[in-house]
Amino acid sequence: MLGSVGLMSDWKIEHRYYSEGALPLASVANWELVALEALDMIERAELDGIL
Repeated sequence: MLGSVGLMSDWKIEHRYYSEGALPLASVANWELVALEALDMIERAELDGIL
């Protein structure tokens, strides 16, 4: 469950407002991995009737 959440340690709320070209590209792939894990966890919770 969100085993990769530590990869978000360099994400800042301000990144939401950066233009795509200004994002730290070295981090974007890690953030995507964590987001996909979170979406998978939500989907499993929905299937299990928890959400």
